[in-house]
Amino acid sequence: GNRLVCGCIPVRRRGGGAGHEGEDGVWELLLVSSSRNRSVWVLPKGGWETDEDQHSGAQRETWEEAGVRGTIHAGGYVGQFEYVSSKKSPPRAGNLEAESSAPAADGAYSPNQVFAHIHVLDVHEEAARWPEEAVRDRKWFTFDEAMDACRREWMLRAIAQARELVESGNAVAAARGTGGDAAEAAGTGTELSR
Repeated sequence: GNRLVCGCIPVRRRGGGAGHEGEDGVWELLLVSSSRNRSVWVLPKGGWETDEDQHSGAQRETWEEAGVRGTIHAGGYVGQFEYVSSKKSPPRAGNLEAESSAPAADGAYSPNQVFAHIHVLDVHEEAARWPEEAVRDRKWFTFDEAMDACRREWMLRAIAQARELVESGNAVAAARGTGGDAAEAAGTGTELSR
């Protein structure tokens, strides 16, 4: 069956940490280790619940897996990426065809075609503790470093597209002021509330 997932590519400018980015700093993105293999770096993502929209689901998954919060700006949609997952997990709310994802006679789930909707998350907060810290590591990378660290082809395409959005200024705040940025003030950003 087909499964829908959503996630984020959390970004910041190097220079003082989340919320204290330098105007001329180098852009970095946050990857998390796979929950099954801590030496594999991936994007934070997962299924979204029936009572939340795609942005809320992407932000929630990013909080749970990476421990960061921030804003998805109007220009921050990276795109939809297809891949086949061999993860043996039961269907979730994000499944398009939950009935076709039923377990085989031996109880194993067959590989699923996954459609991942990925957004750039302009990071404002990085928590010292987060829900999945016991099973995941997190690490900030430059875009070039992330391209070397990440091995999944669809994620490499997402990272390359996110880089274009970030460097063009479409996916992040133009400048951080005391009261937020223009996109948030205009109501075009979606910020995760606690």
